[in-house]
Amino acid sequence: MGVCSSGPQYPGPDLPYGGNYPFVGKTYSLSVKVKELFSGVEQADPGLLDWAELILQPNGSFRRPDEQGDVFPLSGISIKWKFDQKMGQLWFDFFQGDEQMTSRYDILKAKEKEDKEPDFTAWDAEGYDGSNSFQFTLKEVETKTSKGVW
Repeated sequence: MGVCSSGPQYPGPDLPYGGNYPFVGKTYSLSVKVKELFSGVEQADPGLLDWAELILQPNGSFRRPDEQGDVFPLSGISIKWKFDQKMGQLWFDFFQGDEQMTSRYDILKAKEKEDKEPDFTAWDAEGYDGSNSFQFTLKEVETKTSKGVW
């Protein structure tokens, strides 16, 4: 799993990557809110990388639906996730090789249910790359149950 090392620009917690949480193994769709050029570029990335839908793995990596292997590393870049239970935040940390890109990270917060418990089916997120930022959402994809024909 590994633990991230905090760099000078990195505000994230020092926690192990991965784990077994209610949102692990679920399929999520990613949608970027386009407000300006930077968010427009970020909106194109999931389609280019073929990961508009992703599944968080217990090992801190991601996979695509209908695939068993991890998506990353991809062209030397990896993204690892960790969950800060105390703050209720999911972090996506970016790496080039083994080096954490301390100015590139995403912070996700689960929406709340009426009873104020986290709703792990929908996440609001802010992505950061240096002084640029963009907003996106993750929403759980409902899987259809096939019904037999009698």
